[in-house]
Amino acid sequence: MRTTRQGAFETNSSSAHTIVIPKQNQSIEDLVKNIDPEIKAYIEKNGLLFGMGKRYNDPFFGGNEKIWRFQLRLDFLLDNIADWCEVPEFVRAWQFMEGALKKQPFPYKINLDPEYLRNCGCHDSRETIESSKVLEDESQFLKFIFSPISFLAYDDEDLDRVDKELVNIYEEAPYGGSW
Repeated sequence: MRTTRQGAFETNSSSAHTIVIPKQNQSIEDLVKNIDPEIKAYIEKNGLLFGMGKRYNDPFFGGNEKIWRFQLRLDFLLDNIADWCEVPEFVRAWQFMEGALKKQPFPYKINLDPEYLRNCGCHDSRETIESSKVLEDESQFLKFIFSPISFLAYDDEDLDRVDKELVNIYEEAPYGGSW
């Protein structure tokens, strides 16, 4: 028997509530030049794959957490675009993403499989996406994808490993409220 707790906030979320992006503006050429060699080899072999949806233990990643975390960032972007229920917002974000991707040197693929899109969505990340402008500002978008110091943080331990002078940290307010 399933029990639903009406009005209770979620206490065990696996959603990302924090985006970390470097403060420094860099050209796409500089970003590409500074990509981690393992991630660059992965991109050169597979392209940028948005909406892969594979878990860390999938054999595709061969146990490489660095590549899985990179792929997770790409999936996070598509998940948030697909989660927007209003058609104008979805179209605006989609057009933005396609335009920005055309300005970088790697092939890319966006998973439009209806079954994948039906099951994705990072409901708790809307505020984080909006405050980071990662789906509005090309510089933010490209830094989020390619910078070796950009990542999704899931807890304070993840944030302890960054130099806060070098990055902007965009956090979701707890339980969807304001800080």
